[in-house]
Amino acid sequence: MTGDEPGRLGGSEGAGMTDPPWAAGPPPPPPSEADATASLPGRESEPDGRGAGPASSASSAHHWRPGRHRSTAGGGTTALKAGVTDLTRRSPWVLGAGAVLAAVVLTWFASALLAFRHSPGTTSQERVIQFFAPGALDWGVAVLFGVALLAAGRRFDMRMAGPDSLRDAVSLGLCLMALAVGVSAVIDVLVELTNFGHGIDVALSGLLAHAATVPLAAVAAWWAERLHTEAES
Repeated sequence: MTGDEPGRLGGSEGAGMTDPPWAAGPPPPPPSEADATASLPGRESEPDGRGAGPASSASSAHHWRPGRHRSTAGGGTTALKAGVTDLTRRSPWVLGAGAVLAAVVLTWFASALLAFRHSPGTTSQERVIQFFAPGALDWGVAVLFGVALLAAGRRFDMRMAGPDSLRDAVSLGLCLMALAVGVSAVIDVLVELTNFGHGIDVALSGLLAHAATVPLAAVAAWWAERLHTEAES
C-alpha cells in the first residue's frame, strides 16, 4: 500500500502536467476598457458604466470653452469702430458733400410722405407740388453747394487725388439729385400753368420760381458729371 501511494501521487501530478489545453477550460476574457478605467485611482463610474475622470472633464471643458459661446456683439462693435475710423481718414470736403446729399435725399423722402398724407382739404395740384418739392430754388442751391464742395476738395486736398470710392459715389449721387431737381422744377412749372384759373399772380410767381431752378439744376448736374468723369479717368 505504501508502494502504491507514491505511484498514485506521481500519476496525479503527471496527469495534471500532461493535460491537453482543452481540458484546462477557456482562457479568461481580456479586461475591458471600462474595467481598466474604473480600476484607475481617482475615477468614478457613471450610471452608463463609463468613467468620469480626466478625459470626461477635458471633453466638458472643450465643449464649454468661453470663446465658443461668445456673443457676436463684439464683432459688430469692431466693424462699427473700423467704419468710423475709415470715415475720419476721408477728406472733409467729401464728407461735407456727402452730408449735403444725405440731407437732400432724406428731406425729399419726408416731402413725399407729406404728399400722401390724409388731408381732406388738400388738392391734387398741391399734392403734386409737395411730392416734387425739389423743384424749388433752395433745393437747387443745396445740390450746387454739395458739388462745389467736391470741386474745392479736388483743388485743395491732396488726399482726393487718388481713387476714392466714397468720392465717386457722392459725385454720382449729386449728379442724379441735380437731374431730379431739374425734372421736378419742370413738372412744377407745368402744374403752375394749370393753376392760372385760380389767380394769375400766384400762379405766375410760382411758375417763375420753379423756372429759375431749371438752369441751376442743369449746371449742378453738368458739374457733378464732369467731376465724376475726371475721377474715373
